[in-house]
Amino acid sequence: MGDLVRLLIEFKNNRTELLDDRDQLEIGRHLYAQTVVRLPVAEQNRLRNALEVILYLANPDEHITHLPWVLLARDQDLLSTCGWSVLLSGVPLAQPDDHGIMRLHHGLRAVELPPALRLLVIAPPAKGCRGYGYRRPSGDVAGAIEQR
Repeated sequence: MGDLVRLLIEFKNNRTELLDDRDQLEIGRHLYAQTVVRLPVAEQNRLRNALEVILYLANPDEHITHLPWVLLARDQDLLSTCGWSVLLSGVPLAQPDDHGIMRLHHGLRAVELPPALRLLVIAPPAKGCRGYGYRRPSGDVAGAIEQR
């Protein structure tokens, strides 16, 4: 992982030619090889067949959190586009109880989000795109907005 961190530091120092699409895929494959490939083959197959995966990485090394986990890749696939998420933590969020069942600890509890979660996203319209973004309201509303 040291070479990867050095490559990312060089990228941060304005050497953008170091990370084209192919390089990003290689970084993602490297992250995959250092994590998922080290699991037993049966577990790898189970993850490969899953529709959604939350890959939980608990490691006290703060540098792990700075790696580009969104680039995690298997073969030609960026796993962030295949239903995978990466959850990073410096300490384990769960530990096995006396019966081997994983239990949340440190005052954490499982919660379920509502099925129809609504988010308000405020962002500038994309440049050069037609048919997307802000549309002027019509009628009295448009006049009221212009007066403010």
